[in-house]
Amino acid sequence: CATDYSNTITVLVETPSTDPTSATADPAAVCGTGTVDLTANGGALGTGADWVWYDDDPNAGGVQVGTGSPLTGINVATSTTFYVRAEGNCDTSNSAFTTVTIDIPPIAPTAVTATQTTICAGSTVDLTVTGGSLGTGGQWAWYTTDPTVGSPIPVFTSGSTVYSGVSPPTTTTYYVRAEACDTTAALSVTITVNTLSQDPSSVLGSATNVCAGDPVTLTVGGGLLGTGADWYWYQGGCGAGAPIGSGTAVTTNPTT
Repeated sequence: CATDYSNTITVLVETPSTDPTSATADPAAVCGTGTVDLTANGGALGTGADWVWYDDDPNAGGVQVGTGSPLTGINVATSTTFYVRAEGNCDTSNSAFTTVTIDIPPIAPTAVTATQTTICAGSTVDLTVTGGSLGTGGQWAWYTTDPTVGSPIPVFTSGSTVYSGVSPPTTTTYYVRAEACDTTAALSVTITVNTLSQDPSSVLGSATNVCAGDPVTLTVGGGLLGTGADWYWYQGGCGAGAPIGSGTAVTTNPTT
């Protein structure tokens, strides 16, 4: 009888990749220079495929920077849009992309000045910072305590270099630094506040009736001396002519 022979062939069906739905970078913004981790989201890898990353559109000359998801520790020095797509045996998927932004870091100021460094209580001064730069989204931050000690809250922040109308109640040191994606070293200026004198409430005499030329001791009552002040005594009216003495008490010899 006849013999039948058969042959078999195996067809290997490879699966295509599906497109990623998005891509993310961590962090999405870098201060000056740094590294980021890149992740492809969604999609699926087909047979023999991997996620391939580029520093620009791979259809427009982008250069491959690595494979895998996540792709970690990628150095970034300029704002860059990273593209990712699946590349395998069957096909290449469409790309997803994410942009990493480079923020410009601030530069420390070189000086801080005040319109006056010694004032009387209640007076105001303007403080000005010079030199340096704010960087991306930065502000000048002013403090009344050293900002490097603890976590103080600034008393004033602004994009302007001037902090105007400052009226410290007591002698105060003001610190200023630039704060953006990073913080700079701080500079300081001290405003010395002199206290005001308070009016005396009375003058007391050792006697109110004396003979002409007899000594009488006069003593000031109440009031308060401000910074660097003294009591000055005048005859005939406050500030009339030269003082006849100073201090809390003075002895005089009235003739009339």
